[in-house]
Amino acid sequence: MRILILSIVLPLFVVAQAFSQTNKLSSPDGKLRFELHEQQPQGELEYEINYDGLPVILPSPLGISNWEKDMMLEAVADTAVNTVWKTVYGERAEVKDHYNQRTFIFKSNERSSNRLQVIVRAYNEGIAFRYKYIGNNYLRITAEKTAFCVPENTYCWHAPFAQAIHTKMPVKDWKEEAERPLTLQLANGLYAALGEAAMVNYSRTKFYVRKGEENIIRCVMYDPVEEIAPFATPWRVVMVATQPKELLANNDLFLNLNQACEIANTSWIKPGKIMRVTQLNTEFAKKVVDFAVKRRLEYIHFDSGWYGREVEKESDPRKSIANCNMEEIVNYAKSKGIGVWLYVNQRALDEYLDEILPLYQSWGVAGIKFGFVHVGSFRWTTWLHEAVEKCARYNIMVDIHDEYRPTGFSRTFPNLLTQEGVRGNEEFPDGVNNTTLPFTRFLAGAADATVCYYHRSELKTTLPLNARSLKNTPCHQMALSVINYSPLQYLYWYDMPDDCQDEPELAFFDELYTVWDDTRVLEGSIGEYVSIARRKGDKWFVGSITNNDARKYEFAFDFLDPNKEYELRLFTDGGEKVKTRTHVAIQTKKVTSKSKIKLELLPRGGCAMIVSEMPGKTGNFDPNKALDYCVTQVEKSLPQLTDEHKIPNIILNDSPSKNWNCAGYSDWRSGFWPGILWYTYEYGHDENTRQQAERFSKALFPIAGRKVVSHDLGFQIYCSLGNGYRITGNPEYKEIMLRVADSLATLYHPVVGTICSWPYMKQWPHNTIIDNMMNLELLFWAAKNGGGKQLYDIAYRHAEVTRQNHFRNDFSTYHVVVYDTITGKKLQGKTHQGYADETMWARGQAWAIYGFTLAYRETKNKAFLETAIKAVDIFLKNLPEDAVPYWDFQAPDIPNAPRDASAAAIVASALLELQQYVKPTKKSTAYKDAAVKILNALSSENYQSRDTNNAFLLHSTGHKPNNSEVDAAIIYADYYYLEALLRLKKIKDGQDSI
Repeated sequence: MRILILSIVLPLFVVAQAFSQTNKLSSPDGKLRFELHEQQPQGELEYEINYDGLPVILPSPLGISNWEKDMMLEAVADTAVNTVWKTVYGERAEVKDHYNQRTFIFKSNERSSNRLQVIVRAYNEGIAFRYKYIGNNYLRITAEKTAFCVPENTYCWHAPFAQAIHTKMPVKDWKEEAERPLTLQLANGLYAALGEAAMVNYSRTKFYVRKGEENIIRCVMYDPVEEIAPFATPWRVVMVATQPKELLANNDLFLNLNQACEIANTSWIKPGKIMRVTQLNTEFAKKVVDFAVKRRLEYIHFDSGWYGREVEKESDPRKSIANCNMEEIVNYAKSKGIGVWLYVNQRALDEYLDEILPLYQSWGVAGIKFGFVHVGSFRWTTWLHEAVEKCARYNIMVDIHDEYRPTGFSRTFPNLLTQEGVRGNEEFPDGVNNTTLPFTRFLAGAADATVCYYHRSELKTTLPLNARSLKNTPCHQMALSVINYSPLQYLYWYDMPDDCQDEPELAFFDELYTVWDDTRVLEGSIGEYVSIARRKGDKWFVGSITNNDARKYEFAFDFLDPNKEYELRLFTDGGEKVKTRTHVAIQTKKVTSKSKIKLELLPRGGCAMIVSEMPGKTGNFDPNKALDYCVTQVEKSLPQLTDEHKIPNIILNDSPSKNWNCAGYSDWRSGFWPGILWYTYEYGHDENTRQQAERFSKALFPIAGRKVVSHDLGFQIYCSLGNGYRITGNPEYKEIMLRVADSLATLYHPVVGTICSWPYMKQWPHNTIIDNMMNLELLFWAAKNGGGKQLYDIAYRHAEVTRQNHFRNDFSTYHVVVYDTITGKKLQGKTHQGYADETMWARGQAWAIYGFTLAYRETKNKAFLETAIKAVDIFLKNLPEDAVPYWDFQAPDIPNAPRDASAAAIVASALLELQQYVKPTKKSTAYKDAAVKILNALSSENYQSRDTNNAFLLHSTGHKPNNSEVDAAIIYADYYYLEALLRLKKIKDGQDSI
């Protein structure tokens, strides 16, 4: 996590000596100003808010139960914070939290021993304030005096409940309360929104206008709150913007007002696309699973009824109805890489939550949709958020439905992916509704709006005559999946697999992400139109919709990187001239940041776009295609590998067989095949591959009890069990890894400061080979997982001593360094597998690049990063044109010398990690391009083995001076090739490479 914090706390001081009647707090940019008026006739409080000199909130009352008057300002404390925090997921990868804060501390003559704090934060995006009771009294909070007096002729978009239609009206004559957020349009041209943040253990507060009043918005609590001081209320939020699009662009404000993530390990929290199972039986559920695989969805969902009638107390969520074998369905889905979500009504949640959480975890259920939850009251609000926290303990994600609206709690417990609280597609809304929601409901956060696609009479002839159906065009519906942010994005709501006839535009949904690295609100007018662009990796997805009117406009691509070219796939409503059922036209063209296109949207229409970064000189390399090839090769190998005690390691080039030579667990290469299986399972989610990975991993357990004979324990255990533990969390793997890490540490020589590589090499008193850097990963992991700080210290010291002694002036590396065990000094640098002592052995240089990259990852020592950079620069500088090195860069028989695909694969994988640590961007891009160029070469017919044998790659070199394993297919080449492909896929998907 990258965090920059500037925090200044000034000492408290007595108000009587230093304060006038008005206290002012400004935003960091100086435009927003909060003023507190604290000496009113009866000791009441008032505040006002201005933006750039224009009034937003006119003088308005503050106060809360037992603190409505007789208040005297005693002291203040000021704080300034400037922070950037990394999201678990979101509309952007990083969020800026920048504000000035002033805490006003009040006393009362009537309650001289108690104090109330009014905490105010001024952001560039808005003002937030809350009340905090100080002391230890029992509290009964029945009302807030807080009000928002707005200038005359202010209009609002009023919705009386969470799933209601928003109606534009003046701030007067409201017949019902208004939901939060409440968006305002001021006569002076500004826009504002009133909201509530961090409403976790409190009573929901809505807004109302008293009969006979106008322009005064007051707060009304659902019911009393009973708590014990110290206790803080939720934040009252006033967002301010000059344009409606700025309100939505600034909605991180609600997250910033919540506590940081409290879940230590969030790797199991996986947003994605989901489809509902509309027929509650095992056979149909499997059909939906198969459709999800085909259409690249991540989840299926069982809605109401899977455990009986949800409204009946007798319905038991611990068991499913007849013909719906939930455990069988979940296992089938898992074998296909698909997760399962289950709907549970609050009636059942209240009674069975503590029982179903461990039960569902044992089944492998991914998440629960909370249904018909009671929202608003102090009791049920507290219960609801505690239930989400309980789900996190069992690695279960949550979607809360019906009237619940978010206030930023997903930052603290990101297993709460989404919630309803929106007039979504279940209500078949029109274009006015859909162009209003981004500037009203979506200010609060994600909304599960259940995107529909096929549910229209012209596509479903079986629909009853008066059945509700979609009013909007297909491209309007496609665009909603981008415009309506939800980390758990329901698609094909009301649809079944048979409704789909593989229309070409479904590629948009197939490729769609649900969480993003960056989001840009391009244009918008409330209730009229909106355009939003969201980026994941090197792809932008764009959604643009209009209300019930047709619309023509020029769309600009100025949000793109001006230094790059892009391919645009444009999806528009094409009319009858497009001869598909949905009439969606698809165009492809090149665009840049200077491009503009003219769009004509139909009434209730829209358009969707995928804008992909054009490949550079490295070509349009698709890691998925290469990964599919690897899966095929694994499937060809598995029938031969029936004995887990015979682990594949090499296929010699003159072998008459396409099959692997094998060895036992003690071979230094034994960890690579189980590692390949784990990586293959991670990509394809095939259950048989997982079983084989577990079988070959277990075969390595005896290593934990074996006498230590070399440094290769990291290769054997971390590449195999390390990946297995990362993916499954199997505690057996952790136990073995910790024991082996302790064994590896016994080779450490405290005087020298490195781990001995080959203790049996008696001619070299203490030898350390550059390969040993790779085994540090096991030690770093163990130090963080219960193995103790001494393992970190050993790994760190080993890397530092290696950095000082292994490199020549040009940052090429020796293979072996020999040390004096008495003085610890370096005696000599040698090679064992390279051409000569002073030449650059390709795989040794690769180990150095990868090893110091991972050392930087674990330690953040910039010297290690600089070493990796210098080591890779000389490697890349000396690469031949096809990007695959000769076995030694100074081999005398170049260009006829053998190549080493293994060295290329190792460096490609290392580069894809290294590029994310490197500045400036130009160098980072160069490293990524170099990695892609290498992978392109390795994926060509010149290096892929294809039908030659069952390996992935040909042309690796093991020990050329010993004439061993020359021009062969070697297992570790395949391992790092597969790892590099997965890393590139993650980068393209907008994730970290590791």
